[in-house]
Amino acid sequence: MTIEERLENMEREVGCVKRRNRWMLGAILVFLAGLVAAGVFKALVTPVQAQGAGVVKEVRAKAFVVEDEKGMPRALLVGGPDGPMLVLSDEKGHDPHFSNHLEG
Repeated sequence: MTIEERLENMEREVGCVKRRNRWMLGAILVFLAGLVAAGVFKALVTPVQAQGAGVVKEVRAKAFVVEDEKGMPRALLVGGPDGPMLVLSDEKGHDPHFSNHLEG
């Protein structure tokens, strides 16, 4: 085998390796693009599904208390024996009926 024949064989092999590497790179890029597309699709679809899945049709409680950012009760909605009552208080909690309704 002459040096020229060996060189031709080596060039052919290098060409095959380059083609194989291009195909592998292309396959990897297609796979990564699929992962990105699936992630985007999931990010767009999941919030829409969550909105419909967690719908609460009814809430029942004896009282609802609304608190401000400091944790102070500012509003109270109570269903009592005399009917529903809404009690509001200022930022200092001033309302003579407010604390009575919270306890009872």
